[in-house]
Amino acid sequence: MAKQKILAAGGDLRMIYAAEKLSGKYDVMIMGFDDGKLSGKGKRTLSQLAEVNGEQADFLFLPPLTVNNKGMIPAPYGEEDISPEEIAGRLKEGGAVLGGNDKGIVKELCGRKGIQYIDYINSTSAAQANAVPTAEGAIKTAMEVTGRTMWRSRVLVTGGGRIGTLLTDRLCSMGAKVTAAARKRSDRIRLEAAGAEVIEIPFDPDEKFGFDIIFNTIPAEIFGEKEIERIEPECAYVELASVSGGVTPERAAGREIVYVSASGLPAEDTG
Repeated sequence: MAKQKILAAGGDLRMIYAAEKLSGKYDVMIMGFDDGKLSGKGKRTLSQLAEVNGEQADFLFLPPLTVNNKGMIPAPYGEEDISPEEIAGRLKEGGAVLGGNDKGIVKELCGRKGIQYIDYINSTSAAQANAVPTAEGAIKTAMEVTGRTMWRSRVLVTGGGRIGTLLTDRLCSMGAKVTAAARKRSDRIRLEAAGAEVIEIPFDPDEKFGFDIIFNTIPAEIFGEKEIERIEPECAYVELASVSGGVTPERAAGREIVYVSASGLPAEDTG
């Protein structure tokens, strides 16, 4: 019996490694990767996978961050990002698309074309597993941008979800002076148990924002003008939410805040 075909398209190294695992059971093709942009384990793994050759697939497997701000499937290791319309044409009749945070774009496209869309990132196990590399990638990014260690760094983490909680735990274990902000009392209790000082959202009007680094995980405008005015210049603001939490690059530049867009983490080949 012929194996079902899966086309993994775009995304970061997680897609390569997932495709490798799937290849043991399925006929897996991959697109959106150029081995010239990879090194180490990522390049070796890619060499074991088949590039897409025009065949249609039973399933399209898209990255957790399914579309970027331009409405395209991100392909940071390819020549260019991938159009959702283009990728839909590579699916067999009766096939299905597996995606994640797609801003409703791919889901709507699938609805118009009568294609089944499966949101795998909202499953509890997938979301929890995704939180680990996201949190660790965020810390790595912050260290590179600031040139400082987390030890004794003054850090604010906003949000008590999976990523915010795991990030708080990692930062506390590294010796950072962590303040964690959350709306729900239950979230604040959990964050405090991880070792952080906790504050509420909305923020107290007198709250001082004397932080070296801010990690935002909340996809809502929680930072108003008054809060932004109190953020110290040269503070690194790391945006992990899929929708900006209020500190846009333009507003950050006005306060000399170092803005880092990191909603697609992790996305680097670590060898």
